[in-house]
Amino acid sequence: MAANLIIQNGTLIAPVETLPSADLLIENGVIRKIAPKISVAGRRDCTRVDARGLLVLPGLIDIHTHGGKGSDIMDATPESFANIAAFQASHGVTTFIPSTITAPFDETIGLLQTVSPYVGADLGGAVIAGIHLEGPFLSREHRGAHPQEHLLTPQARHLSALKEFRDIIRTVTIAPEIEGALQAIKELASWGVLVAGGHDMATEEIIDQAIENGMRHTTHIYCVMSGLRKIGSYRNVGLTEYTLLDDRLSTEMIGDNRHIPPLLAKLVFKCKGAKGVCLVSDCIRAAGLPLDGEGSAGRSRPGKEPEFIIRDGISMTPDGSRFAGSITTLDTMMRNMVHDAGIGLNDAVRMATLTPAEIQGIDRRKGSLEAGKDGDICIIDPDFNVRATIVAGRVVFQAGSAAAGQPESETGKRSR
Repeated sequence: MAANLIIQNGTLIAPVETLPSADLLIENGVIRKIAPKISVAGRRDCTRVDARGLLVLPGLIDIHTHGGKGSDIMDATPESFANIAAFQASHGVTTFIPSTITAPFDETIGLLQTVSPYVGADLGGAVIAGIHLEGPFLSREHRGAHPQEHLLTPQARHLSALKEFRDIIRTVTIAPEIEGALQAIKELASWGVLVAGGHDMATEEIIDQAIENGMRHTTHIYCVMSGLRKIGSYRNVGLTEYTLLDDRLSTEMIGDNRHIPPLLAKLVFKCKGAKGVCLVSDCIRAAGLPLDGEGSAGRSRPGKEPEFIIRDGISMTPDGSRFAGSITTLDTMMRNMVHDAGIGLNDAVRMATLTPAEIQGIDRRKGSLEAGKDGDICIIDPDFNVRATIVAGRVVFQAGSAAAGQPESETGKRSR
C-alpha cells in the first residue's frame, strides 16, 4: 500500500550525486521532493523518519537470488515468497528477481504458474519484479550446482510453454553453444526478455553470434563461465574475456570476497565500470540462517538430496568441489566493494541500485533518488548496517523492531 513519508536530515546517496543533510518527501508511494529542508508541519498523514547520521540510498535491487531464511523460490508457495521478500527487505532490498535452479521442466512451469499472481504484489517486504530462469539451458561442463539430469537443449515445445509467461520472465540464462541456443536467444529477445550468457563453454565465434541474436547480459562473471583456453595450438577467449571487453554486454558479480576476491572485483570494475556491472547476492535458502558449525548441510529443495554444504561462510556442493550459490547479501557486498576492493561509495551503491535497474529496464521508476520515482529507500549506517527499508513510502523493515511496517521516527537516534 502506497504511503506518505518524509526522511529528514540524512545524507542522500542518489547515487550519481551526494546530498548532505537533505530531506526527501514521498507522497502516495512516489518521491515528490528532495530539498535541504522540507516542512510537513501539521500533516498527520505523513510518517517522519529521522536519518541524522545515516546514509539514505535508493532501495537495493537484487536481480539474481534464489532465497533466504530457510525458503527457496522453488518451494513455489505463497509462504516462501513472503519469507524471501521479508528476508530481502531486512538487507535493504526493495525489488528482487528470484532465480530458479535447474529442475524438471514441468516443475519450472509449475513455479511460473504459482508465482505469477505475486509478481508486483505487496508481500510485506521487497517486491518480486519477475523471474530469472537460471537453467535448464546450461552447459553440462559448467553446470555448477545445477543437477545434470534436468539440463535441456532448448526446443520449440520448451519455448512455446515459456512464452505464456513472457510477461513475468525477465531474464533467461543460456549457454550460447548448446544445440538450439542461438535460435532460442533470438526468440527470447524478441519477447523483451533479457538474455544472459552463462554456465557455458562458448568460444568467440559463437559468443559473437549470440550477441548479434540479442544476448545483452552475462550471469555472475568468472563463475562457471567460459574463459581463455587453447583449442589446438591457438588461444581462444571465452565469455569472461568477451564480457570484460564488449560494452554491449552488462554483467553481474557475486561480491562476497570468495566467488570474486577483491583484486578480481577491482579488475571487473576497471573494465566495466559501475554502469556495466551490478552486484547480485545469488543467495540460497541457507542465507540468514544460524549455522551449526563447520560443514552445515542443507537442501536446495525439500525432499531432494542435500545439495550444498556451508564451509567458511560459503556454500559448496557436498563434495566441496564447486560453489553452490551464496549466503552473502547485497548490503554486505556493498561494504566489501568499498572496504576491500577500494571502490568508491557512490559507485558501490550504483552497482546495487541504478545499474541493476538499468539492466532490467526498470530505471524509469527505480534505482535512484529522483522526484517521480518510486519511494523505495534503504537507510544504512556508515558501517553498512541496514537501519530501515521503505517500499512505496511504507516502512517494511526497521532494525530492532519486531514489527516491520510500523511508523518509525527514531531511526537516526539509535546511531548517535
